[in-house]
Amino acid sequence: MKYFVVADIHGFYDEFIKAITLAGFDEENTNHMLISLGDNFDRGRQPYEVYMYLKKLKNKGRCILVKGNHEDLMIDAIDRGYTMYHDVTNGTVKSMVDLVHRINPNMESTVDDIIECLKKSPIYDFMKDMIDYYETEGFIFVHGFIPVMKQYNYKMYLNDWRNHKDSFKMARWENGMENVIKYNIKEPGKTIVCGHFHASYGNVRKKYPNQSDAMYRYLEFEEDELFRTYYGDGIIGLDACTVRTGFVNCLVIEDNEL
Repeated sequence: MKYFVVADIHGFYDEFIKAITLAGFDEENTNHMLISLGDNFDRGRQPYEVYMYLKKLKNKGRCILVKGNHEDLMIDAIDRGYTMYHDVTNGTVKSMVDLVHRINPNMESTVDDIIECLKKSPIYDFMKDMIDYYETEGFIFVHGFIPVMKQYNYKMYLNDWRNHKDSFKMARWENGMENVIKYNIKEPGKTIVCGHFHASYGNVRKKYPNQSDAMYRYLEFEEDELFRTYYGDGIIGLDACTVRTGFVNCLVIEDNEL
């Protein structure tokens, strides 16, 4: 199977389609499979277009949808029945409004109406049905990282992480590249492919070794090319920070299904 892997589309439909088209993805090819590593909405201007395209691929059996922390944010807001300040700052409220106005252009934009509309819409089930991770012979695909063991300020590999279903929600907030580079957490015999944290985190440390943390935080946002796919030992990072760079990374992998 040939997998076309993207992460953190964040509602940037045009940039997403451009990336998978350039990579050669063909939705009619039964050997092609798209994997989205979550955070499909929030921040971008076209969340509904992203949803409709991924839904179409899902119905055709041509995509695998891994849940991101932004899917969690929207699900949580819908389930609690009201929005909070972090829903505004993370772009969740804007996406909720955009999605509802595409479903029903004449709907009043009250929070209660928007939440009620989304809860009854297929978009809610679309997000709820996403999986925590996907695994092939050589790769593990997650949003942030696999669940890890935390002790004080240190993190360690968790041998039975696959059984820690309740820990995946927190794992979606993890910086996978940091967990590998700083804590040397790796999955034996496999490469973890993740999104969530901008790929420049890993690329800048590869390009400019032995810098201070403060210097790294500065350098991470200096060059757009640093946001291209990060390839490390046991980890591949895909988040292109599209709101800043204007592009989406697409990784093409050929591997066998489990």
